[in-house]
Amino acid sequence: MRAGETVSGKDISFVLRCVPRYARGVGSPRAVPVLAYNEKFYPAREVSLSLSGGLAALGGESVGIEDLEALGIGVLGRYIDGKIIGGIALKSSDILGAAPERTRGFWQGLCLDQSVLPPNAPLSDIFTFHFEFLRRWGLPGGMVIDWDTAAPLLLSYLRYLSLCAEKSKILVLMPREHYGSGVFPPSIPLNRLDGGLSLFTARFRGTGICFYDEVPANLKTLKAGADILFLVEPPPLPSLRDALGALRAALVLGIGEGLPRRELFPLFGIRGALKGCTHVLFREAGLPWALP
Repeated sequence: MRAGETVSGKDISFVLRCVPRYARGVGSPRAVPVLAYNEKFYPAREVSLSLSGGLAALGGESVGIEDLEALGIGVLGRYIDGKIIGGIALKSSDILGAAPERTRGFWQGLCLDQSVLPPNAPLSDIFTFHFEFLRRWGLPGGMVIDWDTAAPLLLSYLRYLSLCAEKSKILVLMPREHYGSGVFPPSIPLNRLDGGLSLFTARFRGTGICFYDEVPANLKTLKAGADILFLVEPPPLPSLRDALGALRAALVLGIGEGLPRRELFPLFGIRGALKGCTHVLFREAGLPWALP
């Protein structure tokens, strides 16, 4: 199509493009109404504001006002119902379509700013990709996997986090017997928490490891919270229910053969609409990864 030619509205999709906004290493979704055309995105508000003489700019081409109105877009940066076109703050559960009424509008659906994995991706890629999907959108969850398989994958992911979320406070809780066997203690700097060391102060940044049996005695230190709380094979509750329930974290992730257990839902922050999405939040290690 030649530059300046008018685009048919039939070739344009009006969608909510979801992009993550990160705070201390944990993402949250924000949606921007955009026009999708020729594999590119154009902010709907800017297109509306460019209307002049019955035409609006769409890259190097143009689209007629009739076609825009058919999509729900009016003049002066507004929808045809007069409301201002603007970004929308979403809940993490909206990414999974758990509450579709929150994302209803003139647009034709959600478009995640999210890459995909090939069907034959190795488990190491699936492991990292799944936890990055959860972190990207601020979704709690984990992977159903045995420790022997998970240990090197977890180490690799923690190394990745130490680079891309270096300003975050990450707490890894694990059984004592897992530390000192196999790849743990790791070759990257993961701080061990003991009774005389207060790692999780307001100034601490990095990754700290604590054993489950140390949590009650160090609860005052741990109550300072974390940005990401990573649970390795969570023990049966209610033995640690009160102690673990006192820990604050923006995002709770986990690995273990016994996941997901309903008794752990409050600890992970899985409530409301998310209870119906556990098959997506907790992936089976042997299954290929795919967008929900």
